[in-house]
Parts: sequence; structure tokens; C-alpha cells
Amino acid sequence: MTIREFKAESKKELSKITENPDFEAEQIIKHVLKISKNSYLLNKNMQIEDKKLEKLYETLKMRMDRIPLQYICKEWEFYGLRIFCGKGCLVPRQETELIAQETIKRLKPRGHFIDLCTGSGCISVAVLNNVKQSSAQSVDISAKALKYAEKNCKYHNLEDRMDIIRCDIKKFVPKRKADIIVANPPYIKSKDMPCLPPEVKYEPEIALDGGEDGLDFYRIIAARYARYLKKNGIIICETGYDTAKEVKQIFEENGFEAEIFKDVFGEYRMCVAKINQEKKL
Repeated sequence: MTIREFKAESKKELSKITENPDFEAEQIIKHVLKISKNSYLLNKNMQIEDKKLEKLYETLKMRMDRIPLQYICKEWEFYGLRIFCGKGCLVPRQETELIAQETIKRLKPRGHFIDLCTGSGCISVAVLNNVKQSSAQSVDISAKALKYAEKNCKYHNLEDRMDIIRCDIKKFVPKRKADIIVANPPYIKSKDMPCLPPEVKYEPEIALDGGEDGLDFYRIIAARYARYLKKNGIIICETGYDTAKEVKQIFEENGFEAEIFKDVFGEYRMCVAKINQEKKL
């Protein structure tokens, strides 16, 4: 069987579970055969060795069992960078790139930021790779997730700028104040957890469940972290598609000026909160 023939067959199967069967089939082929995009394009008529073909079918079955493609590939692109990820770690998502982009835009060279609920460390890695001589404290309670953060930190040669800390954000005390605090906290409503797509259910519940109304972690951040910001510091948070207005209100009730922004899909998915100097926090 050639690469072209396997892709056609796998694409037909994948169309049963995904809206992007062509893309996913290509990712599986490149992952298993360990080939680049160019090599894939140039060798579509190449015969696949029996052992490799067996591995391809095994991998296709994993995906048909609804294991996230990111877990299968053990890495994913985030903000143009290679990010390692896997079981126990939240999958890097396109909407989260908006948070990284906003942080990169606002953080000055040599600036310092705190990345709460860092997971794989994808936001920290993206910002540190794009803002010269910046530094980060990257915090998460999950030891499993932080193993990936450590791997990504090392892969991108950021050990001297990315301080990875295992701690509950309810108890974390930063070593220094930050220009920006960024967070992609759990924001799924508890009642919605059983209704999540099969792929999402493979991801760690601790990184998804935001409490009864999905807002527990925003209350913690808004109430606790203003004291750890420098003057004119800001907090940038990813929000659920249906909770951005509530997140804005939580920050405003805690003495911030807050604004919400839409992602590339037209949904309000980011809240930027600035300390209101006229209010006593």
C-alpha cells in the first residue's frame, strides 16, 4: 500500500469522527513514518513497509477510539512552536494563542510575568520566545502536567528564564511582582463535564472543571493576585465562550477595569483586567 492509498482509506474512516479528516490523516502519517511535510508531499506514491503499515493502522485505531490527536503525536504546534504534550496535560489549543499573543504585545523586553495554571507551559514558552530577556514563573498544581512544562522549557532552552513551580494557586506566593499575570484556568461548569466530547474527556479533569458555574478560579485570581502586580500591571485570562461577561464582572467587583475580547472564531474568550488606581483593592 502506498502513502496516498493509506491516506484515502484513513481519511474515509476519520470523517466519521472529525471535521478535519484530511488534516488528521496527514498528521498520523507524518507522525508514524517520521517524515516532514515536504517529504510527505514528495513521496505520496511510496510503498509503505509492512511494519510501518501495521503501526499506521494501530495509530488510526487509537484515533478512532477518540484519543486526542495531540496525545497520539505527543506534541503539537502552538504559536509556531513545538510543544510536547500528553496524558495528564491539557492540549494546547488555537484559542489559547490569543492569550499568548496579547501577553507578547503588552510585555516589554526584560519584563516579568506569572503564568497560572501553566499546564504544558505553552503560554510561557511562546511569550519567552518572543519577548527578549523576559522571565516567567510558571505555576501548576499537577505534577504530571509540569513534567511536560519542564520538557518544553528544556527543549526551548529557557531554563534560566522560566521558573517552574508546583503549587496550588490558592496558596502560591510569587517571588517577585509581575508586569502581567496570565492564566488559562479550568472554566468548564461541573454540570457540563459529562457532556464533553470524548476527546476532551481524555484530558485531566483538574484542568477542566471550574466549579458549579465555571468561575471558581477567576474569583481566586481576582481576589488574590492584584497584590502581586506592579503598578499598572494587568491580568490576562482565557475564558469559556459563555462566561466572559461574568469573568469581566468578577474582576470589576474586585477593583479592576476589565475588557473582554473575541477570538478568531468570533467568541468572547479573553478578559484583560487592569488595576483601577482610583479604587482601593
